[in-house]
Formats: sequence, structure tokens, C-alpha cells
Amino acid sequence: MSPSKEEQFFIQLLLTIFEGRKSWEHLRTWNGQVFAIFKEACIARGLLEDDHKWRICLKEAIAIQPGMACHQLLVVILLTDEVAEPHLL
Repeated sequence: MSPSKEEQFFIQLLLTIFEGRKSWEHLRTWNGQVFAIFKEACIARGLLEDDHKWRICLKEAIAIQPGMACHQLLVVILLTDEVAEPHLL
């Protein structure tokens, strides 16, 4: 899932990391608070504090995409300005 499609990307991130989901609302809930969007739920859970989400995204892409598509994905990720340590990606 491309990071350019933010909400879909954050849904995938939540689905990849957390099991036991019951509904979309349950997925957006953390510590009793229901967040309006999935990105807010990711932030609340601390998933955006490092580059973990980008490493997951790249690993999945490498498994199913040709080299040039992975290269383009890396460029999109680096252009988001949300990468903490770009040199490690």
C-alpha cells in the first residue's frame, strides 16, 4: 500500500501490528478514545514515532514488486517528510 494513500496505508499498518480487531471503530480506538481517522490512532499508539511503518511498507513491497517500483516507493516515502532516519531505510 502506497503511503500516498494515507488512510489506507494507516489501516494496513494497524491491521499488520494489532490482532483481535472487531470493527473499524475498534481499530481506531486506543485507551478508550475513538479517533476520527486511522492516522490519529497510529499516532496515539506510538506507531509513527520512528520509521517502523516505513520498514514494514518497504519489506512488503520488496516481496511483491519489481525493483523499479520499490525504488519509486522509497522516493515517495522520503518525500513525505515523516522519515526520522532516511539513511537507514
